[in-house]
Formats: sequence, structure tokens, C-alpha cells
Amino acid sequence: MLIGCPKEIKNQEYRVGLTPANVADYIKNGHKVIVETGAGDGSGFSYE
Repeated sequence: MLIGCPKEIKNQEYRVGLTPANVADYIKNGHKVIVETGAGDGSGFSYE
């Protein structure tokens, strides 16, 4: 399954639909995940 995560478009909104742990679990289970550049900026999650 292909799963997409777009970035929030509302001003001053930093929520994101997937956490890094969610993405790792989806990939581990054979899914492909596409996260839009900038999604989650300001949310406090580390990308590394």
C-alpha cells in the first residue's frame, strides 16, 4: 500500500499525520510511505 502524508497548509499549524515511529512501522510491514517536504516542521520530531 502507498501511504502519503501531506504537510499542513494552515498558517501557524504544525501538526503532522504520522510520527517517525508510525512511518517506520508501515515500512517494516511492507508499505511505501511518502512524506511531503516540510510536513511536521515545528512539530518537535527528529528526522534522524
